[in-house]
Amino acid sequence: MYLAHHELESDYIIVIIRVIIIIIIIIIIIIIIIIIIIIIIIILIVIVIIIIIIMMINISTSIIIIIIINIISISSLLCCAGRNSISAFDNVMYLRQFKKLRLVNLAGNPIAVLPDYRSYVLSHIKDLTYLDYRRVNAPDVASAIEQHQVQQCPAALWYM
Repeated sequence: MYLAHHELESDYIIVIIRVIIIIIIIIIIIIIIIIIIIIIIIILIVIVIIIIIIMMINISTSIIIIIIINIISISSLLCCAGRNSISAFDNVMYLRQFKKLRLVNLAGNPIAVLPDYRSYVLSHIKDLTYLDYRRVNAPDVASAIEQHQVQQCPAALWYM
């Protein structure tokens, strides 16, 4: 009788220990979820603060968008942005067909280290606003066109 009572007590203890372990695991999972939520909230707060600061110093909307994209790219786009193995100026000519193309990022590609890379791209892709996340200005475009002696042709032929 004493052994049966003793075995029953040890079975209860094992069950209690298992329940306690399950409760501890659940608590750990809840703590991890709370930490992840807090990190996400902090990231969103930082983005909102940056947007407010940018708006306070009156920077254009395009730059705000670029800054937000760069913030997001830290975690998700870093591995793919600008690393497309573009290595020849012929690849730039392909981009001419996109009539509404305003932003091109070729940084991280072999072509970006070639001499005259920036001026070549500016002279051959019409109406770029940003190249490698840097604002393009009219004097740079005019200088690039002159340097590469790109003839100004009718708009219908520009994208061929």
